Amino acid sequence: LLRTALKAVHFAWTRPGVYRFVARTAYLGARPFLRRRADGSEYLGSLPSIAAGWTNTRTLPAPARKPFHQRWAELEREEGAK
Repeated sequence: LLRTALKAVHFAWTRPGVYRFVARTAYLGARPFLRRRADGSEYLGSLPSIAAGWTNTRTLPAPARKPFHQRWAELEREEGAK
């Protein structure tokens, strides 16, 4: 299972289009596992399967609702429009 997961990560990270799609949809996929702190920030709680051992003792920040590369492109468009 771990080997298959790592192959999937490699596949996504070596193909820009796939990476962008995964980055855009990661927040939606993580929603069932998100927890909210008192300050309103979100984090990933306990994850299933191969990530369970790691997330039982650690918290991970929630994936961004809008990935960095998308935010950067929007900023460049705004700067170009000025």
